[in-house]
Amino acid sequence: MIFFPDYNNTEIQSLNFGEMKVYQMFHQLYGYDDWFCLHSVTLPRHITQSEGEADFIIIGPVGLFLFEVKGATSIKIRDDGKWQFFNGNKSYIKKNPYHQARENLNTIVHEFERYCRHNNIRPLKPISDFAVIFTSLTERPQGLENDWKQKTILYQDLENINVFKSRIDNLINTTKESVTNFYQLPFYKCTTDYISILKEFIRAKFYIPPGVLQSIEYAEYDMKRLTDQQADILIKLSVNRRILISGAAGTGKTILAKKIAIEKSFSVKKVLFVCFSVLISTKIQSDLETFHETIDVLTLNELIRQLSGMNCNIDDIDELETAIELIIENTGHDKYDYVIVDEGQDILTNKLFSILNAVLNDGIENGCWAIFYDPFFQSDIFRRYDPLFVESLIKKSGATQYPLVENLRNCRQIIKDTKFVTGYPLNCHDDMKHDGRVVIIPWIEPQEQIKLIKENLEMFSKQDIPVTGDMIDIVSLKGEDQAVWKELVGSNIFDYHLERLTKINVTKRDNIVGLSSIYRYKGLENSIVIITDFDTEVSDKIRSLVYTAMTRARVNLIILIKSSAQKNLVNRKSKF
Repeated sequence: MIFFPDYNNTEIQSLNFGEMKVYQMFHQLYGYDDWFCLHSVTLPRHITQSEGEADFIIIGPVGLFLFEVKGATSIKIRDDGKWQFFNGNKSYIKKNPYHQARENLNTIVHEFERYCRHNNIRPLKPISDFAVIFTSLTERPQGLENDWKQKTILYQDLENINVFKSRIDNLINTTKESVTNFYQLPFYKCTTDYISILKEFIRAKFYIPPGVLQSIEYAEYDMKRLTDQQADILIKLSVNRRILISGAAGTGKTILAKKIAIEKSFSVKKVLFVCFSVLISTKIQSDLETFHETIDVLTLNELIRQLSGMNCNIDDIDELETAIELIIENTGHDKYDYVIVDEGQDILTNKLFSILNAVLNDGIENGCWAIFYDPFFQSDIFRRYDPLFVESLIKKSGATQYPLVENLRNCRQIIKDTKFVTGYPLNCHDDMKHDGRVVIIPWIEPQEQIKLIKENLEMFSKQDIPVTGDMIDIVSLKGEDQAVWKELVGSNIFDYHLERLTKINVTKRDNIVGLSSIYRYKGLENSIVIITDFDTEVSDKIRSLVYTAMTRARVNLIILIKSSAQKNLVNRKSKF
């Protein structure tokens, strides 16, 4: 049996006693070599509640079986139908675990059928059933319905692997017989491809934590349920060794890149995650910290320095060529089994990819990699993106291309106004629920922006539910040396402390309002973004900067714009 996640001994000991015991029994189970076992699967799209969790799911040639684990020392089924669980001197009321298991199973089957219809996969409904495992009970709870008795595994069943196997065999065979008798059809085994699709569907569509000791706070970037489009890409990774994923700002490129890094860390020895920006690299490194033994997160400059020993300016052709020569000559460095590139539009050139070619097993043409990039609107900021190189890369490597088209980050008003101001199209995700606002405030003299910043911070500090500093960032369209907020660095305004965003504080804000230029902030996002130093009309020269800055805000966007630059927006004022 193949396990997801496949815990080491230390991690197994970290599970609660009941789940540890069941996990160990599944590990010892013989005769199930072609089956998969998934532990602790969160079900965000539950049929009767906001979220559910399946303790164990096994998938094999017969179908899909779900197991709910309960560790109570005794149970009383009350007259009102509710279940009272006892552990020592403590007791608590919970839902009927058989109903809970059945609903979780129906959620998975329903979502899988929906997925098959959406992707034109033959809608073969998998045979499925469930059982409840009581790890501390020696007898079934009194008053248990007869229908549930054969779906019950008790303490003594977990003491001997042969007994446990007979209970699992009986559940599967009984389910198979009842289904084939009901439909009066012979039983058809699920094909290997079908099992793989079902297994990868669950891993992609639902949330399987990478391990008790390897937990990551997913709430920040909503990893618990990928969109259908993202899940499709993740599922197809099993058959596509090299993929190029394109998408505009906010389409979830970095979210999916991190998800792929985690998934690959279970199947390969070493993963390299490369991006361009120092701040986003630091943020990703923090998000994936518990995977540091298998995933290296580096900026391109850090990778070059690590491989060549040079502090290289990649825009200096002579310096870059010298560094590349040193990297190619140095054949003793470690190689990676999988490479992920985020912010690819800043790296997709022949020279820069020769560096990745040197560190990837089998090279760029034959190795395994995923590249995420915005070829449309952010590629003009550093002007490194080479579309001809991308065409050549696809042709030589046979890479598969996937587009991400739905914006998942910005509220509808920000999407609408970004399209209006920049002319760049954005597509709002159908499930977008959060709303927000865009405020454009004109100024005449640059120093007026300081006053406007303070006024807005005062407004946020006086909200009924206080807005903390880590929810606010102030982003300049100029370099940091020219940013108007420069004089505010280190100051305290109302309840907020203002500091430049750095590698040190970008992941540990402690009520800090972040200050940055758009050049360094690219790739990051926040609930509230105040854009400063907007002092010219939206021309081709700054269109990418404005687009990138506006799409950093999830909910509230405040634009401080020079009044003369606002003239071309006056006639469309009603749009804002």
